Amino acid sequence: MTSRADIYALACTLFELLTGRTVFEGTDLMEMLKAHASAPPPRISSVCPDYGLLDGPLLRALSKNPEARHATASEFFSEVEVAAKKIWRGEAPSHRRTLRILTDRIIVVEGDHGIRRRLESVITRVIRDAPRKLDVEWVETGADALASHARAPAAMVIIDEDSAGVPIRDLVARLGAANILVLSRTFQALRGVADAVPKPINVSMLNSVLERLVVKCLARSAPNS
Repeated sequence: MTSRADIYALACTLFELLTGRTVFEGTDLMEMLKAHASAPPPRISSVCPDYGLLDGPLLRALSKNPEARHATASEFFSEVEVAAKKIWRGEAPSHRRTLRILTDRIIVVEGDHGIRRRLESVITRVIRDAPRKLDVEWVETGADALASHARAPAAMVIIDEDSAGVPIRDLVARLGAANILVLSRTFQALRGVADAVPKPINVSMLNSVLERLVVKCLARSAPNS
């Protein structure tokens, strides 16, 4: 173990201090350790859009390749300080517009029309009573989701792994959305990467997870936040 392991630990600590959550979330210790070993870390801007300028320093410090990390803590904190000062001076892109976009859109990746009908029923029921309108956009592949998300970042992306068309971990990393829910036959392997519901779909579980994620979406972008 080298000093670059300390850089990784410092980045994890800073991420948690700024966001109030750990880099990889979960209740199973072994799954969280696996995520630290192999899963791509989330961008801090996917949790706190105001901190987008910190994406670079943190992703570098959280690299799976120790040689790609900062050589010293001083180098890491120097990069963080430069970004933090720009954020403090208001040089980061306006967050209010970003938050508005994130509030209003949910992208659903589903190519199976039978499953789509079931999802539509649950999603409609969950968002019907939300205090603000959430639009739902349906796409059939992961590539379609990436293109849509690039045009206007969504607050939530729901992905049926069977419709993704690309490795699910790669898709989750490239989306960098605030909240991602994956419908998967191997959902245990996704702990620490994204929220997941097993297939065949348990409607009660899906309803519960969606309700929680919708609350998170709206809380993150409440007026005057």
